Amino acid sequence: MFSNKAEGLTRRIVGALTAPGVFVAVVGARAGRPLKPDPTPALRLAELLGSAPARVAYVGDSDTDMRTAVAAGMQPVGVSWGFRSPAELVEHGAAVVLDHPTQLLDLLHHRGSRRPAGDQPVATG
Repeated sequence: MFSNKAEGLTRRIVGALTAPGVFVAVVGARAGRPLKPDPTPALRLAELLGSAPARVAYVGDSDTDMRTAVAAGMQPVGVSWGFRSPAELVEHGAAVVLDHPTQLLDLLHHRGSRRPAGDQPVATG
């Protein structure tokens, strides 16, 4: 998971809202690290997941997230409950827009049926 918010703040928010171990890595803005839509942090997360970028579903709620996913060569998955409209997400590269978090599980299950077991990484922006 990575954010353009300061890294300390990002880690505190994720720590308060999720159980330990939900994310392999939590990355935020830090001096010397490029921000989204630069694909560098997303590509580093794919490396940490042990997956080729093309096999990573990058989930986000903004045009910046979709541009990041496209630039990183990942599968851009937009979510309609965030900052931008579904139309704007599609305009900036979303291959699909989800309307409810449970749809992510359905998407991964569907796509997972075409992948080896355990090879269903997700990066979030």
